[in-house]
Amino acid sequence: MRIIKTVYETSGINENAHVSCIKYRNLNNISHYHSDYELVFINKGNAKIMINEKIFNLEAGESVFIHSNDIHYINSGKNDIITVLKGDKKYFEAIFTGKRVLSHYLSHSSDMEGNLETARVELLGGLIGCGEMADSIAMQIFIKMLRREVTVAFEKNIDRVPDNAALYHKISKKISDEYNTLTFSDMAEYMHFSEPHFSKVFHNIFGMTFTQYINAVRIAAAVENIREGKLNITEISAFCGFNTIRNFNRVFKRLTGYSPRELPSDYVFLYSLKEGHGLNPTLNSTEIIE
Repeated sequence: MRIIKTVYETSGINENAHVSCIKYRNLNNISHYHSDYELVFINKGNAKIMINEKIFNLEAGESVFIHSNDIHYINSGKNDIITVLKGDKKYFEAIFTGKRVLSHYLSHSSDMEGNLETARVELLGGLIGCGEMADSIAMQIFIKMLRREVTVAFEKNIDRVPDNAALYHKISKKISDEYNTLTFSDMAEYMHFSEPHFSKVFHNIFGMTFTQYINAVRIAAAVENIREGKLNITEISAFCGFNTIRNFNRVFKRLTGYSPRELPSDYVFLYSLKEGHGLNPTLNSTEIIE
């Protein structure tokens, strides 16, 4: 059985810099974490952002900061535009040593949009020194944030919820290991929760139902198996945990937009199953704005 790394997003930092700065339309991703520092700014519309099980409903001009390894997801609509700045932990770690912002919500965002756009354009332009320029802008953004916002010693941070992080990792690993046989009842029993309580806990942490999440994992496995070409569609359906080929085809079409037999050879779904790779949590409906 192949293991799907469902919990950790590998770094998407620009190869010429220690940061990435990407503008999205209709940004939606599943619950995940990564080592990078992340700043999320709403350019247009609104977004629902969960960080360590706390929900933030943001409107245009507002932003949140996500510390390294915080569990989070972002949900927005088809006309909403969001800019995400990520900074490599090792490069920026010195300014964050021993401290975190007390609230993920940033009370000072007035000059954020222009600075983020400048960093984004630098990275897209590819001119001499673009990486260094983007790194410098990100450093200024992070330092200003720490000066303006209330900070707290890392070990005294009241906003972090270690118990939820532990639950997240425990549940995710169980699903990764047994996605093709695991049922909702099995999972509730494994966690020693009643089914109603487990349903509530799961949705609070992952931002979706157990069925939605495990179906995404199963379809990710199906996509990889289709690419390998060692099994036929019926065999892949059974291997990935679907009771009937009809249900497999329906879920596959709904999540990918294609039937299993029509899947383009270069199609990318949520996960990479290659050894050493992590999760790409962004849903396929998301559009990157150049």
